[in-house]
Amino acid sequence: MPTSFSYRVVDTRGQRTRGVADAENSEGLTRTLESQGFLVLDVAPAAQLSGTGVGAASRHVRRRDVLEVTRALAAPLGAGLSLSRALTTAAHIVPERVSRLLEDLRARTARGDGLAIALDAHANVFPPMYRGVV
Repeated sequence: MPTSFSYRVVDTRGQRTRGVADAENSEGLTRTLESQGFLVLDVAPAAQLSGTGVGAASRHVRRRDVLEVTRALAAPLGAGLSLSRALTTAAHIVPERVSRLLEDLRARTARGDGLAIALDAHANVFPPMYRGVV
């Protein structure tokens, strides 16, 4: 199953670029980027490169925001909404710094990742016990 990777590359003009892409492994993504003419500086699971992609979504989320996310999801899930709709609904309730995180979780689950795997991408926000319960 593909995993999201954050990457940093330099193009043929010397311009540095950051991005996020799905690949089976970091070596495969590196080969793909190199075949497109990029000089690859770094490739790592998306949650590990701060300031890019997923890391940017969860960088400013505080521990008490986890409680807010849990509460915002509890009501729509309890009412029988699908996980995708519950995440979208919750994203409109919480502050923007948390909204970006929920939007990323929704995108990951929409493409087939389980919620636990999506939470693992934000290990800096959701503690191991929380992720384990899910």
